[in-house]
This record gives sequence, structure tokens and C-alpha cells, in this order.
Amino acid sequence: MPPKFSELKVLSDADRRKLQKQRDAEKKQSDAENQEKAFKTKIAVSVISFIVIVIVLTVIYFSMNRRTEEIQQKQAKQIEMKFPAGEIFKFDFNTKIWEKPSTRSVEEGGGIRTGNGGCITLVLSKNRQMKMFDNSEVMFNKITPNPDNLDFLNVSAFFVKGSANFEIGPGPCSLNVDTDILTVKMPENFAALFKMQYKKKDKVEFIRIAVKSGRVQVLNKKTKSVYDLESLNEMTIDRNSQITGPTRFPASSEVF
Repeated sequence: MPPKFSELKVLSDADRRKLQKQRDAEKKQSDAENQEKAFKTKIAVSVISFIVIVIVLTVIYFSMNRRTEEIQQKQAKQIEMKFPAGEIFKFDFNTKIWEKPSTRSVEEGGGIRTGNGGCITLVLSKNRQMKMFDNSEVMFNKITPNPDNLDFLNVSAFFVKGSANFEIGPGPCSLNVDTDILTVKMPENFAALFKMQYKKKDKVEFIRIAVKSGRVQVLNKKTKSVYDLESLNEMTIDRNSQITGPTRFPASSEVF
């Protein structure tokens, strides 16, 4: 039951001022607390926004770097074609078709074939190249860039037929030239100027390796024997695994 009017206490001016002051203080404190909460919320939102922006930028950065690296890796895994002459055909790994080259590069799984009167120089890596003569063919089974220097490529090729000169400078990369009969191996930092030729004698096909400078390793695929073929030496291995050499030839000789 509400109090009677006569029982209500009449506040003096001093009490009213005191009560109003108390209310003002409470409101001021409440406003201060609200401002503090709003400030903390603003800081939290700013921090979260900053973190999100950093994450997004980091993802974009690494995505772009990865894309750039993929492009560089793809470009690195290409062998450059130079000085083509006569009939030249390139094997496209994707289409499995031999066609006249529309670009000046050969990718992993691709190959080059020369026709009558054809010749071409292929840059295998920095300071490394092979010159193919007419009616020759080579396939590139594997091309792997050196991760520390994309100018240097580890190359594994299959020399199908014909004749080619190899000018191989030293470098942190390897070269393997495979055939049905033998494999020429050049580990890292090997250097040599040598020739590979398919020939026939008494209807038996053989491969001749002649080294003008440097040295190479020759693996007889049937016997698994390995020969170090040094400067001014040559050898042959035929399809019956008959070996001739190594024998020396004079520096002035034109047998190279």
C-alpha cells in the first residue's frame, strides 16, 4: 500500500542537489565505462582486421610466388633451339605428333628430328649444347633444373639415330645420353667435346664415340661395363656388344 502524502519525506534543496550530483556521477561513470568498452571493441576490431589483412596478403604473396616459381620452373625445363637449317621436326609430348616447330624450345618428353640436309643446335644448359646433323633424332626423357640455379639443367636424352657433336662445359648438372646399345654418362662438373655417330659395318649397326677434349663415361648396356673415354680417344660398340677400342687418334686427325 503506497504511503500517504503526509508520510512522504520532502527533500530539501541540498538533498536534491546531492541526489542529482550522485546521479550525474553514476551517469559519468557509466558513460566512461561505455566509452572504454567501445574503445576496447574498436581496438579488437582493428587488430582482427589487421590480422585478416596480413593473412590475405600473405596468401596472395605466396600464391603469386608459387605461380612465378611454377612459370620459372616450366621455362627452365626447356631446351632452346638455335640455328635450324633444312628439314626440322619437333615431337610434341602432348599431341604425340611430329611437326614443324612453331616455337624455339623443346620441353621434357619432346624431341627433335632432322631430315635430309637438316641440322640444328640445341642448348642443353648453360655452356652446354649439341649440334645435330642430317637424318638424326633425339628424345628428351627428363629435364630437371638445378634448384639453386635454373640456368643449369640435368638432362637425360635418348639418341635414336644419326650423328651429333656435343660441347659440354663444366657445371653443377649431369648429362646422360642413352641408346639401345650404350649410354654416355657425364656426372656433375664433367666437361668434354665429343661426337656420337650411328654407323653400319657388314650390315651390323654400331655406335662410335670420339672424345676430342675432356672425358666421358661409356656404359655397355649389355655387359654393364663402364669405360672412361678420355681426350683424343674413340671406341665403338655394336648391337652384338662387340667393342673396338678405346684407341687414340691424333689431334690433327679429321676423324672427329
